[in-house]
Amino acid sequence: MGSKSVVGIVMYGEAKEDKTVWKDWLAYAKSVSEMLDYKLTHFGVESDSWKDGNVKTLSRSGKRLLEIIHNYENIEHLSFYSLPKNYHTASGSKELYLELYPRGKWVYCEFLLEKHNESPANILHWKY
Repeated sequence: MGSKSVVGIVMYGEAKEDKTVWKDWLAYAKSVSEMLDYKLTHFGVESDSWKDGNVKTLSRSGKRLLEIIHNYENIEHLSFYSLPKNYHTASGSKELYLELYPRGKWVYCEFLLEKHNESPANILHWKY
């Protein structure tokens, strides 16, 4: 098994108490995935109505996620993944991982560096 270079970046700070933070986070996750040339395939969310802790596919459950976001449901955290086909575990297979966790006061991004020659600091910028 070959080794892979992974970049992980965590940013700490206070989250805005703003109803649009989850819409903004979704838009940001999409823009980062496009910038890094990864397709968002899965997500994880903990909200008032969704507490199972399982990673879900955007193709099957994305509509329900959008309903939660657009209805301004209370969300604890929301993460997005780019996972290859036939992955075994999300944690061991992710190509891109983005998570916003306001109560913990952090945003986390992790991605494989092999596609990118640019400094990670030049790629990412999230203001919340």
